[in-house]
Amino acid sequence: MDPTLKVLLYCVLALDVGKMLWNWLTHNVSRWITVGLRDVINDHPWWTGVTTAGGLTVLVAVLASVRGTSVDESYTAPSTSRHMRRPIRMY
Repeated sequence: MDPTLKVLLYCVLALDVGKMLWNWLTHNVSRWITVGLRDVINDHPWWTGVTTAGGLTVLVAVLASVRGTSVDESYTAPSTSRHMRRPIRMY
C-alpha cells in the first residue's frame, strides 16, 4: 500500500478512536461521577466519611514525606558573627 494512504488511514482511525473516547468520557464517565457518587454518598454516609478522612490522612502523610525528603541536608545557613555585623548608628 502507498505510504501516503497508510498515513491517511491511520489518521482517520486515530480521529475515530479519539471521537469514540471523547463520547465515552463526556457521556458515560461524567454520569458515573455525578450520579453514581451521589448515590453512594446518600446510601452510605458513614463509610463515605471514614473513606474521606482516611484518604485525606494518606494525602497529608504523602505530602509531608515528599516535603521532608526534598530538603537539602547539606545546606547550612550563613553565619552571622559579630565581625560581620554593622554597628547601628543613632542620630
